[in-house]
Amino acid sequence: TRWLVTSPSGRRREPREPRERQLTFALEDAEQPLFSPDGMQLGFISFRPQPHEEEEDDRREDGDNKRQVFLLPAAGGEARRLTEAAEGVEVFKWWPDGSAVVFIGQSPLSMAERATRRRRKDDREDPIGVYSEQPDYELWLQPLDGPAKRLLGGMKSLEEFDLSPDGKWLVYNTNHTGLPQDREKPEVILRDLDSGAERRLTVGRGGVEGHPCFTRDGRFVVMSVWADPQFAYSRQDLLAVSLED
Repeated sequence: TRWLVTSPSGRRREPREPRERQLTFALEDAEQPLFSPDGMQLGFISFRPQPHEEEEDDRREDGDNKRQVFLLPAAGGEARRLTEAAEGVEVFKWWPDGSAVVFIGQSPLSMAERATRRRRKDDREDPIGVYSEQPDYELWLQPLDGPAKRLLGGMKSLEEFDLSPDGKWLVYNTNHTGLPQDREKPEVILRDLDSGAERRLTVGRGGVEGHPCFTRDGRFVVMSVWADPQFAYSRQDLLAVSLED
């Protein structure tokens, strides 16, 4: 459930006007609320079955619901589903000018893989393989009107990303394998969205370098790092990498 809270320093509030109001009323959770750059729409991730879908199509192969991005007018009204991600949406952000959203989702399985898994399920074959089936992840651009476009694919690890203010660059981090033993070995990658050229921004200190984001002027990428790269329980510091060097 999402609530809107008006700022005490904003417009004058009538004596009986509530300072907060509930925006969503669905039974499922509404997560990751993000206002569009112009403040006119609220995007969020939720699971809401659609009338044209069968119940089986609402769930991923691992049993989780396929959550999608919904848009809600900031002034109130009905939310509409924006994305049609084959395996649901993990995380999303607005495109800098508000004309689209960018989201991470799992790559869909091939028809052969789906058939094999369903046959094993029907035959009650339930082998437990630890890290034997690592999913691939994709990054998609979904305009508010029009078809989606894939920006990245075939990634075994893709959790965090950001977009430059001019929409020309993407920064993300990955450990390439998605395996637990590589959890503390992520690399921060800068990608030119026009040419596809990439370069590493990782500075090689060791330890986790994560949560990359652009500064508002687009001149730096800021990331969190372990103050002491040898210890996971070390405090977190911020590191700024100049893109003009």
